[in-house]
Amino acid sequence: MRAAGRAAYEELLETGVEIYEYQPTMLHAKTLVVDGAWSSVGSVNFDNRSFQLHDEATLCVQSEELAAQLTACFEADMQVSERMAPGRWDDRPLWQRAQERVLTLVRREL
Repeated sequence: MRAAGRAAYEELLETGVEIYEYQPTMLHAKTLVVDGAWSSVGSVNFDNRSFQLHDEATLCVQSEELAAQLTACFEADMQVSERMAPGRWDDRPLWQRAQERVLTLVRREL
């Protein structure tokens, strides 16, 4: 999954998006905090495929306390995450680039 997702990194990095990879293991949590007051936690991806095709669940809560807890968890996760710097990303090996391109063909099914 990580290699398949990396195929989109180049375009995202070129537009100024910062990408961090959580290092201890794969982290599949989907959390969202808006303005320190509204939060979403669940399995849903915020895209049309998840909304239309998958049986996903998410809990939306208006709570500054929960938003603060989720923000603290996110900040702790960032401490053990690696930033994908644009220049460093350009220097990745040819085999890794090939793997990303091949997996792009099946990424939606993974």
